[in-house]
Amino acid sequence: MNPVVGRVIHRTCEIMALHKTDDPARLRALGVIDLPTIQRYLNFHFSVTIDLFGADVSSNAATFYSSGLKGRYGETTFSDDHLLRDALYPVLQVADGHLEIGEAPALNALNEKLRDDYIKDSVAGVGRWNRIIRKSGIPFELTVPHKAFNRKIGPLAGLKIATDGRVVSEAEWTAKQREWLATDEDRAFVASLMGRVAAPVRTPIGYRRRRSPSTSSRTTSSSCGSTEHPLAVQLGAIFNTCGRPRATRTNRRVDWPGTYQIGDDQARSWMVAGTSGGKVSPRLTETIVLHRGVGISSNRK
Repeated sequence: MNPVVGRVIHRTCEIMALHKTDDPARLRALGVIDLPTIQRYLNFHFSVTIDLFGADVSSNAATFYSSGLKGRYGETTFSDDHLLRDALYPVLQVADGHLEIGEAPALNALNEKLRDDYIKDSVAGVGRWNRIIRKSGIPFELTVPHKAFNRKIGPLAGLKIATDGRVVSEAEWTAKQREWLATDEDRAFVASLMGRVAAPVRTPIGYRRRRSPSTSSRTTSSSCGSTEHPLAVQLGAIFNTCGRPRATRTNRRVDWPGTYQIGDDQARSWMVAGTSGGKVSPRLTETIVLHRGVGISSNRK
């Protein structure tokens, strides 16, 4: 799972402990994402992602597997014949208004097998996030919704299913939807946290800055004897140009714009990308992302 989300959760827990509050409105005013909102985003992204594996039972999946174009996770670790001609695999079915487990040919249920493996990995990742919350002493636990929740692909797409796997009515779904999925207000708040800051910032965690007595705390002395921003020195080490990018063979100028930003996942990052002044590309283009382990906060200095 994305470690950036872990830093977001850690920062939220810090603010909750510092101000002794779990009120979402208060936490938002303090510039962090409250845990219930993170849960709603988790529900949404999890359900959308597992839809990408395709229909639960698929003849295309069977064809691709038999043609050697698709396989199970860890295919080489299985001790079967790798043909799956007579094998069966459990799939969800709806009977009498509730979900039950049926069986389908394993060859056709390959998408479901891959989906189940992904879910196991996701549960483990959410467990790591919950350890951050527990260490902060906060009585809250993030949960992975049922795999039938909010499905838009396959036989479950036409059903209204709660996060715990219950088949619910249209009226109950409408009433609970704002508790289960991110709302327009949630998205507007998260969008309000995003913004570009062009001012120099502190060195990111994991980067060791070389100091010179003649330079300030925000600068670094490069091997060329000039004073460079720490990020420029790191780029210079990569390109062997003392903090300045190489020019192209036509000696066109190459710019390396650095922006300090808060992205959709609310991680503070430097995004550095190579661009050229014209149609001629630079000899070597590099993209570097240095994440800062600080979580998010609109009032953090």
